[in-house]
Amino acid sequence: MKRATIYGLVIIAATLLLMLPQANAEGPAVRTSDSPGSPAGVHAEAVGTHTRAVGTIQYDNDTPFRRLPNTDDLVGNRFTGMADPHSIASVSLRLAQNYASQVVMSIWEPNTGQVTRLRQSVLSGVPSGSVTGVVVSHALATPITGHGGSFIAGIHNTAFTGYGCPSNSNLNGTCDGVALTVGATSPNGGLPYHGAYINLSGGTFVPPTTQVASTGVNLDANAIFRATGDNLPVELMSFSAE
Repeated sequence: MKRATIYGLVIIAATLLLMLPQANAEGPAVRTSDSPGSPAGVHAEAVGTHTRAVGTIQYDNDTPFRRLPNTDDLVGNRFTGMADPHSIASVSLRLAQNYASQVVMSIWEPNTGQVTRLRQSVLSGVPSGSVTGVVVSHALATPITGHGGSFIAGIHNTAFTGYGCPSNSNLNGTCDGVALTVGATSPNGGLPYHGAYINLSGGTFVPPTTQVASTGVNLDANAIFRATGDNLPVELMSFSAE
């Protein structure tokens, strides 16, 4: 009888011990981006927040076809559909022609009746003559931040009127200009063409003021000219997130 009682007490004690909280028990894993074993690129975020998105807008099919033969005009794309506010941090492009191993790039605000220059840079070290096979990239020294609405960006066509430049729409020559794509319909998923030009008509690469008349916007083509920055569209041809 005593032995049975002892056995019963042992079983009860063991049951009670199992029911007590265990200090070393491991609860459900809660991982943040800093926890060992977290998947790369995955970050814990509060409800209503999102990871910063860096997008690249690309309207072209990456196939150079011709140069717009306008003299002393900016030729590029009008970029639309961005979330506001957004930034413009860098650009990349293919040239149709180039003379002196450098071209002038500028970015403009398409105001009603006029355009206002936001940024201008000289892109040096690009090849001259045979250039269509080279992608030229340029990071703005100071990114444009907090921008709202559309913008126009591109390369300045040469102001030089020699060597037939005013009518030269060929590739791989010596008349500065960005490459344009070809196609009866827009090559970027049925979206409208975004090719645009601005008539600087100043005889030089730098207009007399930072504002000029907003003439000539909209070409039946897309320039091989892309823009990269925060909150630029993700639904176009190229996007990356970090």
